Amino acid sequence: MRSLILPACLSLLFIAAGSALAQVTLPEGPGSAVIMGACQNCHGLDTITSAHHDADGWRATVLNMISRGAEIPDDDQQTVIDYLTNHYGPAGAAAPAAPAP
Repeated sequence: MRSLILPACLSLLFIAAGSALAQVTLPEGPGSAVIMGACQNCHGLDTITSAHHDADGWRATVLNMISRGAEIPDDDQQTVIDYLTNHYGPAGAAAPAAPAP
C-alpha cells in the first residue's frame, strides 16, 4: 500500500504543474483586466486566445457572453472589443498569449 502512495502523489504533482504551465495570460492593455475578471468565471483564457475575429465577430461574441452572464459594464464593452480585435483579430498573430508567470 505504501508503495502506491508516492507514485500517486507524484502523479498529482505533475498534473498540477502541467495545469499551471498551461495557463495563459493576456498582453497588458486597456481592456485586459476587464476580460480577465469577466471571462475567467466561465472558461479559461485559452478560449479567447485561440479565437480570431474581426471587430464585428468580437462584438457578437462579447454581447453573446454578456447575455450568458458575463459582467462587462456598458462603458467597458467597446474597450474590450477593441482590445480583442487588436490582439486576437483575423490575422491571428498580433499578440500571442504569454504563459502565466
